[in-house]
Amino acid sequence: MTTPAPTLLSLATTINTLTQAIITKLTTHNVPEPTFTSSTDHPLWQDPTLDLNTTKAQLVDAATSLTRLVAGPLTFHREVFGSHFDLAALQVMLEHRVYDQIPLGGGCMTLSELGERVRLDPAKLARMLRLLATLNIAEEVEDGVFRHTAFSEVLVRDRELRAQVEMQRDGRLDEMHKASVETANYFKEYPAAEESHLSPFKYRWGTPFYEWYENNPEKGVRFALAQEGIAKLDRSSAALVEWIKTSGHTEGRLIDVGGGSGHVALELAKHFPTWSFTVQDISETMFSENSQCADPSLLSRVEFSQHDFFQRQPVVPEDVKAWYIRSCLHNWGDDDCVRVLRQFAPALEARPECSVLINESIVPTRGTVPLREEHLVRQVDVAMMVIANSKQRGEQDFRDLILKADWRYEVVRVIRLPGTMGVIEFKLRK
Repeated sequence: MTTPAPTLLSLATTINTLTQAIITKLTTHNVPEPTFTSSTDHPLWQDPTLDLNTTKAQLVDAATSLTRLVAGPLTFHREVFGSHFDLAALQVMLEHRVYDQIPLGGGCMTLSELGERVRLDPAKLARMLRLLATLNIAEEVEDGVFRHTAFSEVLVRDRELRAQVEMQRDGRLDEMHKASVETANYFKEYPAAEESHLSPFKYRWGTPFYEWYENNPEKGVRFALAQEGIAKLDRSSAALVEWIKTSGHTEGRLIDVGGGSGHVALELAKHFPTWSFTVQDISETMFSENSQCADPSLLSRVEFSQHDFFQRQPVVPEDVKAWYIRSCLHNWGDDDCVRVLRQFAPALEARPECSVLINESIVPTRGTVPLREEHLVRQVDVAMMVIANSKQRGEQDFRDLILKADWRYEVVRVIRLPGTMGVIEFKLRK
């Protein structure tokens, strides 16, 4: 049976109900309501213990549906097709470090002073800042005087988030943006390509995704920072935390396969002082850069080991409890994923009590999660198609890959938490 279409009034009622639920939870925890000038770490935005993720997603869904129905399709497409000008203005703010000049904590700065500091024409700077102010990514408190909002200040305070934005809209290479705008032309030449990394990214830049970052190491470091920001936004390590807590082990070692900068291993080490971690990656560059900023007390329990995950797993340390491969498989096509998963077989033969944990975004069944949440998953799915001719996968997709890699592999557990990140655990069948 078809679900009745929501009316304006029903959406407004839903918005009111969900808003009241959020206010009640905030009041119970003595948390003030957020404003556009709140601290960037306001609990409603950053504290998962409030357990409001589902309510927030449902509220955003209802509010988005209401505004779209009221504004109509013409306005909607006008905003979508004009959004690259918003990004252009934001690019200027970051590339010329405009936001870095405005005092944090509520301080203001005039256009003339801003223009002098960043060497931009104050009149043109005003036009871009006023555009961004309509999106709450700055505030003009009086004519020609600007201050931060939480949405602009976070780009100064959070280096990982800033790296994400710059990776998408870099002023010199635009690696992701320029690759994405070539997608339509790519499909004219490759309408049904299956090979991993025969992608719009390679079509635009001439080399596959990973190779391009190896050839541009300064961008590789920024890419690693961006992955840390994505981990924050997606709570990517939460399912791994749950696995450790419920594994029955009080100590041991986890091997982070394709772990890049090691940001997840370092985060886990912070929460589990009796555990040790080995970060495997084909290059040590990103790990070395990140280690310089890491807590020295954690580095004694987090080591690096150079390894290509297309090759057989090396000798298994005695204290290993599991390997985890996090947000790597979505960078590769099915055949390459099978190759990666096969490399665990000899290690599992030597240590059949150990597990392999696939920590990835698990695409939900259509209609089972709020639209905003599904949109983010689908957006990443298309991003992976653009970047690497790869894809996001559902639970059954992962099960099929695991069985295809080795008939002896057996899925023993699936951990699903609020959001889309999960853990699929498999072992060698007894």
